[in-house]
Amino acid sequence: MKTSNIFSSILVLLFCVGICSSVQAQPKWRIASGGTATWQDQPVGSGWEVALHSYHDFDGDGKTDIFTAKNGQFLYSSAGKTTWKTLNSRYAHAGLTSDKLRFGDFNGDKKMDVFFKYKGYYGYVSIANSQFIRLRKADAPLNQLGFGDFNGDGKTDIFWQR
Repeated sequence: MKTSNIFSSILVLLFCVGICSSVQAQPKWRIASGGTATWQDQPVGSGWEVALHSYHDFDGDGKTDIFTAKNGQFLYSSAGKTTWKTLNSRYAHAGLTSDKLRFGDFNGDKKMDVFFKYKGYYGYVSIANSQFIRLRKADAPLNQLGFGDFNGDGKTDIFWQR
């Protein structure tokens, strides 16, 4: 009887170790203020590669948000502290990966917009408007475009050398 209890205890222990080792905790994000402060754990994280994220202020609060295109959705976490929020999923189809996206404030609202090619045109979507705002025909290769406010009007301009 005593041997049976020990054997049962060992089986339960092995079962628990197997379950515990197969369940992995969601990785947490860590931020070091100014790059010199001690790491501060954030309340959220993801198992997605850091290189697949982009870092811009999508909600206009003055803090950098974390953005990714994943599973057919544009997602962001406000300042890396909130759970993922959908920025826009109407145009984020499976073929629209992070290397096919660019960012800028094309409407001048001080919030980052997502720029991409859709149906032969370049345009963007923003957090405020879930519609694709068509800008111009996609007649220049995306990898040869530059972005900045070249005329000082508060909106992102597109630069291309032909």
